[in-house]
Amino acid sequence: MLSTDGAIKLGDFGLAAQLVSDEYYTKEIKGTPKWMAPEILMTKPYNELADIWSLGIIAYELAIGTNPYQGMNLNRIMFAAKNQKSPRIEENQATKFSAEFVDFVNNKCLVKNVAKRADALELLAHPLFTRLYPDQDELFDYYLVHLTNYMNTPKFK
Repeated sequence: MLSTDGAIKLGDFGLAAQLVSDEYYTKEIKGTPKWMAPEILMTKPYNELADIWSLGIIAYELAIGTNPYQGMNLNRIMFAAKNQKSPRIEENQATKFSAEFVDFVNNKCLVKNVAKRADALELLAHPLFTRLYPDQDELFDYYLVHLTNYMNTPKFK
């Protein structure tokens, strides 16, 4: 998708949910299992940090060329989410990528413990982005403009 000003937008219309309140957590399983956060697969309450996990899976997939759960059925994916470590870009693969990218994926996005998983603001302050966007104030302003525009939609009024 392209916005009216030509910016590229990514989206997955297979699932759309709106989390309005910080207190709101849902337990419904909806979406594509290969990109789902472990807390969703284990039917635990989840919030917007589940999207950070999905971002990590997408980044992993773009870097490595395959989804870490490729070839697994739903039961196997659910078992892996509960009993195995998070997917990681391994050391032998990591030499192809910047240290910032590997840290972003392995240590910020693909973190099973939700309390330790980075949120959107932490990701914007990560060296991967500060290297790409040295003017953090401008990047933060851009984020706030989009957040404000979203919050001013009729859904919130």
